[in-house]
Amino acid sequence: MNQIDKLRIVSALKELDFVISEYEYKKAISDSNSEEFQSEIFKILDTNNDLKKHVDKKTENILGIEVNIEVNDHGDLLESPIKKSDGEDEDKRIKSLFRKISKCTHPDKNSGNLRVFFEECKEAYENKDLYRLFILCEKLKISYECTPVDLENIEDDIETIKERISFLESTYPWKWKESKDHREKSDVLFDYIQKIVCNQ
Repeated sequence: MNQIDKLRIVSALKELDFVISEYEYKKAISDSNSEEFQSEIFKILDTNNDLKKHVDKKTENILGIEVNIEVNDHGDLLESPIKKSDGEDEDKRIKSLFRKISKCTHPDKNSGNLRVFFEECKEAYENKDLYRLFILCEKLKISYECTPVDLENIEDDIETIKERISFLESTYPWKWKESKDHREKSDVLFDYIQKIVCNQ
């Protein structure tokens, strides 16, 4: 492998690591926003009995409707961003990297702050997440083999995760939280309620 190919792999892994972190961070924010958003929706419904009765006939879970509305055209956007192992050869590579990383990071054999890497390694192994193991190898300066197919898949994963981040930022709870003032927040809430009614 020439230097340019190696740098491309390292760059892709760093970007993958970044977008995974960004996705997890924004997913946590989105989940928190959803709870607040739902609370505000209930407040509106509690002050409008006719509207509440109309909505209650349709659903018991307001945010569940949003998921149906928002995700239908996006397939599995909210599932785990990383491609899972789907072959015996890949399973062998995962097991081999797991052994390499755990040997260097196991708490019983090493001191310092390597426990975090060991826990990440265990999680990646359990999830059959080859590319997360690549990221750990890169951070720990452990040798690994990244094939052209691997690199293509990593770059595909990066784009998929970016799409999922964009999706999270397009949902009603996110738009409501990011609204600049009370009036804009109210507009988002009522637009959402109207969408519930129209899509049932």
